[in-house]
Amino acid sequence: MIRTIPLGLLLVLCLIGTVSGSSRWKCPELNDTTASCICEFPQALRCSINLNLLKGLVACLKDLPTDEVISLLDLTIPNITHLPGHQLEGVSLHGLVLTSGDLRNLSTDAFFGLSTPLQALGLPNNKLDRMPVEALKTLTKLEQLDLSFNNLSSLNSTSLTYLTVLTFLDLSNNQIENLKPNTFSHMKSLSTMKLNNNRLKVADISALVGLENLRELYLNGNKLLGILNSTTFPIMPSLQTLSLANNQFRSIAQGAMKGATGLQNLILSHNQIDVLEDHSFKEVKKLRSLSLSSNRIVAISGLSLAHLTELTELDLSHNFLRALTPDIVVPLTNLRILCLDDNDISMVESGTFRNNTTLERFTLSDNPLSCDCNLVNFSVWLSNATKISPGDKSTAVCMTPIHLENALLIEVPPTELRCDEDDYFLLMQEGPSAAHISGSQIVLRAFHFNGTGISLLWSIDTDARSFACDAVFVYEETSLHEILLASTPLKCNSSDMSDPTTLVVKLGLGSMQPFHRYRYCLVLIEDDKFTDEVQLVLGCSEIIPLTTSNNSISQPPRSNASTRITSLRAKASADSLTIVVDLWNQKKLNDTCHVTVVVFSTNVLLAQHLLNCTNPNITLHGLADSTHQVCATLDRFASRERLQCITVNGQMKSLTNVWLTICYVIFISFAFLLLFCAYRKLVNRYGLKVAHQHFLQYRDLEEQKPKQYSRYVKLHTADNL
Repeated sequence: MIRTIPLGLLLVLCLIGTVSGSSRWKCPELNDTTASCICEFPQALRCSINLNLLKGLVACLKDLPTDEVISLLDLTIPNITHLPGHQLEGVSLHGLVLTSGDLRNLSTDAFFGLSTPLQALGLPNNKLDRMPVEALKTLTKLEQLDLSFNNLSSLNSTSLTYLTVLTFLDLSNNQIENLKPNTFSHMKSLSTMKLNNNRLKVADISALVGLENLRELYLNGNKLLGILNSTTFPIMPSLQTLSLANNQFRSIAQGAMKGATGLQNLILSHNQIDVLEDHSFKEVKKLRSLSLSSNRIVAISGLSLAHLTELTELDLSHNFLRALTPDIVVPLTNLRILCLDDNDISMVESGTFRNNTTLERFTLSDNPLSCDCNLVNFSVWLSNATKISPGDKSTAVCMTPIHLENALLIEVPPTELRCDEDDYFLLMQEGPSAAHISGSQIVLRAFHFNGTGISLLWSIDTDARSFACDAVFVYEETSLHEILLASTPLKCNSSDMSDPTTLVVKLGLGSMQPFHRYRYCLVLIEDDKFTDEVQLVLGCSEIIPLTTSNNSISQPPRSNASTRITSLRAKASADSLTIVVDLWNQKKLNDTCHVTVVVFSTNVLLAQHLLNCTNPNITLHGLADSTHQVCATLDRFASRERLQCITVNGQMKSLTNVWLTICYVIFISFAFLLLFCAYRKLVNRYGLKVAHQHFLQYRDLEEQKPKQYSRYVKLHTADNL
């Protein structure tokens, strides 16, 4: 099976120039070895061979005739962890690629004895965890080195000391997380360096000092974060291409990349950039290609890109742009490619593309375009742009108004792009009837945001026979106007709603951002009460900041029309049961409203009464002594599924109270009797026989007192002396 040629092999071929002018060369026939070899390019041989057979292959290569001499050898030697020395002694090669999959270290004389200086060396897809410094010492003429897909973790100032003429260095897809200062300062000839897909941080970039001739630098897929400013990179006067994709930069400061004034291609895709400061790119005026795709950019000021007059390609796809303004496009006088796919663009301001004749590619797919009068100039320009292909023009698709949803903008006549309110929400219906704006009202009563979702409580005042939900529109307030941000279709029907006067709408956060300000508009479709016409009911909120609130909104309880039961109370006495129903109505209660009250006992219906909502209470007599279940509903027919019920411990409660009273009287009587008996016992013990005797002499107390006193003891104070 033919394998894909590695990058190092292609680089060597370009270096030695063997592809062209080599029609007389033929692939060598190595019949005396057991190696599996193929020739994919002139003067390039790829072999898969065991290490113990390598010397036999080398012997064959040294004896090749002139028309079969190879310049590049690509070896796959499976299952070796160490490459011994002197394996390629006597072979004349310009380039060598050596892959094992398990190679961890090289002998210090691994490349000793080559008859010609090696110009390109590839050691990709191995397990080298440190730079093979000693093995590379002898390769003083090496110009290209590929160490990609290894396990290197750090580089210091001695790692590449002897490679002074190196022009290409690939250290991508390793685990490098530390670059010591002056690691590359001696490499004055280096023009291309690949450090992508490592673990480098912004502080490591300072180690790139001294690369005066570096033209291409790839740092994508690292751990670079923070602000890209004028001091992030050292001076690199020759740098033309820089890739910083797949990192974590948050913003671009004024005068970024000050040390790379010759930069032409800058790739900043897949970062977290949400701010482009004014004059961000004033130091890189020669920039021709700029990729800012897959970031968090919401808006771009007029001065952010103002200095890029030579820019020909701009990619702003997969961001959160809300509008396309002249500030973005007009300064870019040489722009040929503009990609704006997957943003939140609903409006293109007039004059954005005025007199623009340079664009050749322009894509606008997956944007919620609001096709109203504000898009007339853009529509005319897009239709007349002869350099833009029909496929690119077809990426501009309308989202609103409703009757133009999913329409290609270039197919909509400019006269259909209107801004009057009736036409904006016009619903095209089949048949002769037209859609009109209803006089019914919709009012937003409550708003709740919990950090992840939005709840809107709408109050609906309509006399229509029925209505259906259509959509909710969200507009964002900007400095100049409001921009349609999103529209969400709704499905509801008043005939299926328990309370058609109240509607709770829940929205996902989508592209809305906390602390921004939004207006919410609800659209309903109703049937006119007296005609067969379809009318629209429109209602919008005030501008509301998107901040979290404490009070949640739940779906209102089931009710009939605009009336609902708020509470149900019942009181049982010895011979009656009184029931009171509390009702709420946003309008005045009238005689057409009724509430049904039913009483059950052990699932047996005892009573059912229909009450008028103006006086929803009743007292029932003659019910059996038991526990009752009292229920109420606004339906005329008491369906169990729509009942609101409470349980009352009827007349048994009164009987229990009677028994408690009797027990209490008996207890008090018994306690009084005990007190009386105790009193009699005391009287008998102390001989208190005379009711009106006030004093006793000492002799009457000598049995009670251990000491003798000539005195009187006072016993009672209730009588007069």
